[in-house]
Amino acid sequence: MTDTDPGALSSEVFDLDSADVAGQMDPADLVDDDAPSASASYVFDAADVPAAARVLDHAFKDLLVGADGWGAVEHAVKELDVALPDSCQRALTLLSCRPLKQNVGVAGAELAVDAASLSTLWARVADVADDEVALWTALADAVTVPAAHARLEDLLFARKVPKAGGYGRRAARAYLDAVDHREIDTRTTVYLLRAWTLARRLKDLSLENSALDVMIDHVNVLMANRNRPMPGALYPLLRVLCEKPRDSSRVDDLRRYVNTVLKTLAASETLEHLIAEVARLRRKLLGSGELTQELRDVHADEIAGLYRQAQDAPNLAVRFMHLETAAKVATSRGLHEEAKKFVAEMEVINLDDIGMEVIRASSAIPTWVIESQLDPYTEASDWRTGIRLFCTDPYVPTGRTQHHRALAATMGKDMLRLPTVLIRNGMPRYTLNTAEEQDKEDMARSAGIQANLYGRILAEALERISQRYGVPAVEELTAVFLELGAVDPRLARSLAKGFEYFWARDHEALAGIVIPKIEAAARALLRELDEGIYQVQAAKNPGNYPYLSVLLDELEMLALDEDWAYFLRWQLLGPIGLNLRNEYAHGFIDDVGPVQAALLLRAAVVLITAAPITDNSGRRIEVAATTTMPPGRDRILDAILARTSRTASRIFLAAEVMRGRLRARHLPNT
Repeated sequence: MTDTDPGALSSEVFDLDSADVAGQMDPADLVDDDAPSASASYVFDAADVPAAARVLDHAFKDLLVGADGWGAVEHAVKELDVALPDSCQRALTLLSCRPLKQNVGVAGAELAVDAASLSTLWARVADVADDEVALWTALADAVTVPAAHARLEDLLFARKVPKAGGYGRRAARAYLDAVDHREIDTRTTVYLLRAWTLARRLKDLSLENSALDVMIDHVNVLMANRNRPMPGALYPLLRVLCEKPRDSSRVDDLRRYVNTVLKTLAASETLEHLIAEVARLRRKLLGSGELTQELRDVHADEIAGLYRQAQDAPNLAVRFMHLETAAKVATSRGLHEEAKKFVAEMEVINLDDIGMEVIRASSAIPTWVIESQLDPYTEASDWRTGIRLFCTDPYVPTGRTQHHRALAATMGKDMLRLPTVLIRNGMPRYTLNTAEEQDKEDMARSAGIQANLYGRILAEALERISQRYGVPAVEELTAVFLELGAVDPRLARSLAKGFEYFWARDHEALAGIVIPKIEAAARALLRELDEGIYQVQAAKNPGNYPYLSVLLDELEMLALDEDWAYFLRWQLLGPIGLNLRNEYAHGFIDDVGPVQAALLLRAAVVLITAAPITDNSGRRIEVAATTTMPPGRDRILDAILARTSRTASRIFLAAEVMRGRLRARHLPNT
């Protein structure tokens, strides 16, 4: 991973070699014969069956389950030296590599047969041509290897040919025969799961019992292995054994057996996801949600397993992470004393001993995307076009609020969080006590990444305007802002001074003049919307003004777009966000950079040039936007920035939150 200069914007020139141009084909030279021909459909021929059966027997001797079947047929044809039409080979390949996978979230396995489980490479089983189905039927009687027989019978069962139940039962028995005397691995497990799934679907008790018996034998072999190196083969079988069998006479014995196995695993597993799976299956067996002693024991074993994982950690940083997980789970299970113990162990870990490092990530944006956004600012012969574009660009620097909200929900899903202390300038700033507060912080982090990226474009655009046209006069800038909808010449002039300070690289002065005017513009807009909040607040507290947060809340409720309202809050307010308004008021702002300065100007423009209007849709505040970026390029940049924000947010979140927590715990009085 390579760090890049955050302020750097590179440019590239691509030259088209003249030889390449000369060598290009004229479209007129293309004829129909040059177009690739479609694969010929298979036409059933009984003469193909003997050779095709030999090929399938050879291919399925290794228990094909999906992608591993792509080259199996071709290899078998070459090795056996048989002659088959290409269309027949293609039909054999498609049936051999059709995915057979474990179910997600539930016990069992499925053969991919419908549109939801297939890519465009396979047709739905219901849509397969009749000639290919005829080939399946003939081969089902001709193959001798159980795995090949299972696949063909399973396909015919899925096709719902007449007497489909018979095909399903024969498929289940063939799956069981296919794993007999084989070394246990994930493939044999998938075949067993499919046999059990078919038996359950057909409500065949005898077949289900046979599948369960083989599964128990496999579990015994896997558990006898001291190291148990194949959880992918073991745990899917345990999920099936935790299901209630249709044969009621086996319920108690099966429950006792699998409970014994799970208790053994609970006492030895040291991997977080397996510890959680063991606890989940044990709770499934208990059934009731009441807090019985058995359930308490499950919770205790789960916490003990997580603590073992922390003790086995290879270094202090990993140990800290596992202790935090143990503390979260203990809190969620009501084991508060254990949670306190884990937190205490986290607190005594020395920061210097951990050796934490800042993690940086960079994401490359194609140069043509950036340049396509920047070119319009300097395309005209006059600087006014670029300034108008800066002021009327409809893109919100922080992006779509709903995207950040969805990302935060995804990151926090099923996650229990301990209180987190936010650190700013080396001092504790705010404690996140709830999942809702943590979600807001995650949203702010994602929005900040996106705003930082777009802010660089805005800052570079202003720099290019000054380089091409020179720095405009304050009076001329003021006139442009008045033309764009500003109704107060004083606010427009202050905004113009802010631009002047940007070009003079006095960003601290820019913040000092622009931030108060943003708040003044918000108050003016509420008065123009006939809202009495200013007068009411003034009457309640003579000499005081409504807080900016109150003003923005009222504006959003009345008219302001949610995305722009979020951008203003994120930039100006706190505690979750940049809090620039309060940071400035209390004298903490001294390092405003060009990116943040450009974003402040963009925020000021939104309110100072906003114009309230009345129409059939109701009142709203509208950024004076008549000029927009070309829609194609704007959508591309929007997608790139949103994707970069999501990616970078996930990368930074874990490392930065951990670092903040560590520092907070070692600061006094926090």
